[in-house]
Amino acid sequence: MNNNFTAETLNDLFRTLHDNDFSKTIYIANNPGTEDCDPSIAQAKGWTVEKYADGELYLDNKLEVITMTTTAEEVILSLKGTGTATVNWGDGSRIETKEISEGFFAINFRHVSLFSPDFVT
Repeated sequence: MNNNFTAETLNDLFRTLHDNDFSKTIYIANNPGTEDCDPSIAQAKGWTVEKYADGELYLDNKLEVITMTTTAEEVILSLKGTGTATVNWGDGSRIETKEISEGFFAINFRHVSLFSPDFVT
C-alpha cells in the first residue's frame, strides 16, 4: 500500500507470492498501478487482492471534490467531472462504488452494516 508501484511492478510482485492454502490478503491501495494491474495472478495462488484500504475514499483522477462532509456513517460529496467514487468503510461492510456522469453532482455514501436489514447487494 502506498508504494508508488506501477501495474507491471504489482504484477511482478504477484508472481513472487507463494501458493496459499490459507486465507491471505495483499493490500495494493494508493499505487499508480492499482487499477491497471492483473490481480488474477495473485488470486490464482489463493490470495485475496484488496485494492481499497480500510476507512478510505477513492476518486478517479477525473473527479474533483468541490465539498465533502463526513460523519462515522455518511460521506456527502459535491463532485465535478466524470468517473468513479469508492468508499471502503473499514469494518467489513460492503465497499460502495458510484459512477459519476459529467457535470456537478452531490452524492451520498451511507454506511450500512452487513447485519442491517437495509443491506442490499
